[in-house]
Amino acid sequence: MTFDAWSVVEVLGEGGSYGSGYEVDAGVVLTVGHILTDGVPRREPTSAMVRFMYPGADDWLQAHVIWYDGPLDAALLIVATDRSFTAPVRYGELTGADPQHPVACGVIGFPQVQATRHGRDSMGVSGTIDASTQRFNRRYQIALAPLENAEDWRGMSGAAVFCGPLLIAVVRSVPEGFHAGRINAVPVGRLLRRAEFRRALFGTGCVEPAPGQDEPHSALRAPCGPECEVPPLESVELEPLLEAPPRPGPRALTAPHEGGPSVSYLLHPRVRTVPFIGRGPELRRLSAWADSDRPFDAMVVTGAMGAGKTRLAVELAQHLDDDWVTGFLRTEPPDASPPPALYPLTTSTRPLLLVIDYAETRPAWVEPVLRALAEYRGRARVRLLLLSRVAGQWQEDVLRRCEHLGFPVGAERSIRLGALEPHEHDATLPPLSRAAHAFARRLYVRHPLFDLIEPAVEGWLPVNPLRDPFTLGLAACAAAISAFEGAAPGQAAPVSPYEVVLAREERYWMRGAEACGLPSGRETLPLLRTLVVTQALCGARDRREAAAAVRAGRSAHYRHWGADAPSPDRLRTLHYLLSALYPSQNDEWGHLGPHALSAHLIDSAERHDHGLTRSILTAPELASDQRRRGLETVLLGASHRPELIGLGREIADALGESLPPWFTEEPHVPPTPAADLVHPDRFDAEPELHDNTGLDEETYPLDDLGPFDGTSPDSGPCSIGSTGVRDNTDLGGLPEATDGSDGPDEPPVPGV
Repeated sequence: MTFDAWSVVEVLGEGGSYGSGYEVDAGVVLTVGHILTDGVPRREPTSAMVRFMYPGADDWLQAHVIWYDGPLDAALLIVATDRSFTAPVRYGELTGADPQHPVACGVIGFPQVQATRHGRDSMGVSGTIDASTQRFNRRYQIALAPLENAEDWRGMSGAAVFCGPLLIAVVRSVPEGFHAGRINAVPVGRLLRRAEFRRALFGTGCVEPAPGQDEPHSALRAPCGPECEVPPLESVELEPLLEAPPRPGPRALTAPHEGGPSVSYLLHPRVRTVPFIGRGPELRRLSAWADSDRPFDAMVVTGAMGAGKTRLAVELAQHLDDDWVTGFLRTEPPDASPPPALYPLTTSTRPLLLVIDYAETRPAWVEPVLRALAEYRGRARVRLLLLSRVAGQWQEDVLRRCEHLGFPVGAERSIRLGALEPHEHDATLPPLSRAAHAFARRLYVRHPLFDLIEPAVEGWLPVNPLRDPFTLGLAACAAAISAFEGAAPGQAAPVSPYEVVLAREERYWMRGAEACGLPSGRETLPLLRTLVVTQALCGARDRREAAAAVRAGRSAHYRHWGADAPSPDRLRTLHYLLSALYPSQNDEWGHLGPHALSAHLIDSAERHDHGLTRSILTAPELASDQRRRGLETVLLGASHRPELIGLGREIADALGESLPPWFTEEPHVPPTPAADLVHPDRFDAEPELHDNTGLDEETYPLDDLGPFDGTSPDSGPCSIGSTGVRDNTDLGGLPEATDGSDGPDEPPVPGV
């Protein structure tokens, strides 16, 4: 999420000191310590009063101190509030030093200059920040438009400092000698590296660092263990270029008492739900490659979809020193042209590990990255890790390009990930068991019979050895689901781990539909399945693309109905729902993942409704980029689901697109199928198919886009918005249409 004005808080200390704060989690306020102690040294604060800015929050509320650090001058308060909290805050730090291009930032608080007889109005100010100012005092110094007197800044202490979407610091004081034109701020990176702060804020115990070492949480680094939910600390300068960390769905859907998080989120390799399995020799080779003295080096890791390439990159980042800046480069260049957008790569003062996933499909993106890195002449090391399903000619072209640009690549150029070796199979049973219990804890720890049911997970594990890490994780997840949920009422549970996982994911969709006021009848789920397929195919970089995707999915779903197709209604509610189910930090929405799981869903949908994928991708509503992404998704999925090979060729012909070299040169070898769970007598091989009926929806205008006010535009209050997600920051909601096409007074179609 980006900065949220409703999270800005007034803070009043026990002795009358006044300042600012920011709500960083539901009911948890981050501020500075001297407000609470009234400047008295060695005083331990216990409580304070706070007041929020959201509409109707006129009263001061009692808050209690849950963490305080005098030397850092920072504190956390907790307060009981019924306001809707949006999403966890993202944290960042400056990793470069370029005084000629200081980083822009913004601060909002309650300075003395804004005092009136009725109270203080908030004031937002913009400024710039240079990382070199924290070399000795370990605080950021922010240059702002100066006020007349330094005293006018009183009350701004505790205000949050944001650089784009990242919270980077908390305002502390006004330094002398700058005519009230600068303020000092405590970097949040210093706070996140304190175990006591992490426990107080996130309520989870992190793996303790070795004596004398800080626990790193940087851009690529995942949580330090299965029970850790600490967000990563991201690079401010590189944030526009890097893939944001995976984000769970809204708390209204993912809280334990609501059914737990999306399985798609837990299966993401950067979440590290399961232990790292196998690949020890490859990890050691990559660690030695990264630790060498070469100023620049590139490495290619190839392997089939699901072989564990992404997880291997995550584990490599975990093993690097805290000084490294690591991250996955976005799969597409940002909106700015590549040269200026990639300039931050040349200013880093810390070692860089940059990962490009699906590199074989991104030649137009790899080339400008290499040119930008060629201009980097800093002392820090740079490592470029390219992940690909196939080797091919592109690999040699990239390595030759590196040589041409002046940074020769070392002898260790590539690693191929094959199936897990027999000796690794012998060692996978304990990790498989641990993985299943890890999924059980993340999904069902609040289950009233958890201690009784959890041992039964072992009985649902597959007997045959598993050949790749993704299949192993999928089987572990399916075993946990089967042990705790079994078959849905009136249905036989499917035997395939894919279908077990997707069946639970469908229940997650239906919880979201219910929260948005959509009906729970048989006609809702098939439409949602089609729309999730559309979401996985087309993506959506902005609201306009998301709106087009929803309309294309709806048209494809009802394409056989003709004149009997229901009249449009509730299309925008579906837009909100899809954005909430699979949120994205970078785009309008994410998608069901990992790719192997979405490929199975696409293949399953195509078998149940032949022609669905083609109908979606040839819909006139879609932009050309969405069609291209959809074709690429199908072609990538073909490496895991050979049934999609013919579909990809058919769609390429329909779109008039030529097949890319990475697809035509790839040997399409069918992957090892996922092992069925045990107890096959409890399953039907063919799960029950739902009727191909769906919700009634209507078209909404693409140009009428604005913030969401916390209610579902079609059905009144939406419990997703009121308890977990507010659309002005999370769902990118759309306002009511002004032409009567989607007004709240239009009655829904009977039965919808």
